[in-house]
Amino acid sequence: MLPRTSLTGPAIALGALLALAVISHAQTPKTTSDATELKPVVITADGEEPAIKVPYLPPVEGTKIYAGKRTAVIEMKALPQITNNNYRQAFSLTPGLLVSEETTPLVSIGYRGIGSPDRAQFLQTLQDGIPISADPIGYPEAYWTPQLESVQRMEFLRGGAGLMYGPQPAGALNYVTLMPRTDRAFGFQQNFMMGTDNMLSTYTAVDGTIGKLGYSANFGHRSGDGFRQSNSDYETNGGRVKLVYQQDEDTRWIIGFDAFQQENGEPGGLTAAAAVSNRDATTRPNDRFKLERYAASVELQHKFSSDTELSVKTWAAYYDRWSRRQALGALPSGFGATPIGTTAAIEHQEFYNWGIEPRIRHDYEMWGGKHTLTGGLHFFMSHSPRQDQTAPTPVDNSGVVLRDAQRDVIYGSLFVENKFTFGRFTITPGFRMEFVNQNLVLQNFGVAPMVETNNSKLDMQPLFGLGLAYDIGNQSSIYANVSQSYRPTTFGQSLIPVAGGTANDAAPGLLRCNEDIEGAPVGSC
Repeated sequence: MLPRTSLTGPAIALGALLALAVISHAQTPKTTSDATELKPVVITADGEEPAIKVPYLPPVEGTKIYAGKRTAVIEMKALPQITNNNYRQAFSLTPGLLVSEETTPLVSIGYRGIGSPDRAQFLQTLQDGIPISADPIGYPEAYWTPQLESVQRMEFLRGGAGLMYGPQPAGALNYVTLMPRTDRAFGFQQNFMMGTDNMLSTYTAVDGTIGKLGYSANFGHRSGDGFRQSNSDYETNGGRVKLVYQQDEDTRWIIGFDAFQQENGEPGGLTAAAAVSNRDATTRPNDRFKLERYAASVELQHKFSSDTELSVKTWAAYYDRWSRRQALGALPSGFGATPIGTTAAIEHQEFYNWGIEPRIRHDYEMWGGKHTLTGGLHFFMSHSPRQDQTAPTPVDNSGVVLRDAQRDVIYGSLFVENKFTFGRFTITPGFRMEFVNQNLVLQNFGVAPMVETNNSKLDMQPLFGLGLAYDIGNQSSIYANVSQSYRPTTFGQSLIPVAGGTANDAAPGLLRCNEDIEGAPVGSC
């Protein structure tokens, strides 16, 4: 027998060779399971919500029906950055909606030549569906508009606007303000711009969501000297606070508060000849304008089911409007005339407004289709004292009282619309009944003093409308709309600004809106 140790060396060597062969064979080729796994690389970038894909409103949104109406959506994210409230840029893609530009920060908007564009007198202006005019009935001038950086989109409704929002005949422009962001607890935005003539524009905003509560707050300032030789300076300061409380999946509360202050000079108009000679000239060096506005609103949005939704809005607002205009003197009145009078007219108006509007929408099935019914009520009250004075010099801010007026409006309406759907074809009839009660208490102290007079009038105005639409696919449709709207009696028609003058027989003006073709004649809406 051979010794055991004589085979130990060769056996070990043979085993080592076999092991190397196995290892070498296992590593060549390398399998996927043996590949080295690298750490993942994640690339992130800040993004924004995409702009609305089509420039019009959907057939039904919330508690409102837009089917068969001509609408336009001005999505602010789809436009280049707008600064200093440049409305000409904002409306560049909206045919028929025109801006009457001036050197003051006041906004004048008109549509297709219907009525005067001054302060959007013939255009119903709203913020989040709430009227923002000084008095939408008796004094429908929108001296204030939200700063465009705080607006998500503008909704312009042409035919059928009277059925949805009430008067005016040129349609309705609704500013939809930004909602608080929901992806973080805090966000910050700062815009700053400087320009010629000491122009300065700033906008600061914060927003976020903590739990069920979303918040946003913004403040904007604009000021400058203007390009005119003198008295074209302006300054505005305004801000908004918005709270959104998501009570549960079906109930949401939205609370808003606005504050605004403005002062500017009014350098006066220029005739064509004067503009050619010197477009920077000032014809009214002493005229001034001041405005303050404070408003609060509360909105409840509630879904009873996927087919039934309720919205209730209530609001209160206060306007303070003051102006000083130098008397023309012996010169005849006319645009561009330079005043030489030694006195000035002081006009001070205040507006205390309150309103409420509940709306409901219900979807139901009948005749093989799914139809939508909407209806609601709108109630509004306004108390607006006005005082006219004559100042002893063109630069005095107070003087002798000429007239004192106490103006009151009580307005109510009920409305209903139904969208009948048959495949791609929809028929939307609508009806709105309006009640307007105006009361004017006037005391004149001028050349022909008179005892106190009290004029009161009640107007009832029914409005009808019909919209047709056919969806031809590819985000296109054919529609026709025939609806009514009207111009309510304003206080300028019932308070004649001369000593002893009043009128109480002015009637509302009715206008039918024909929107089935783009080239509708002037006077239609």
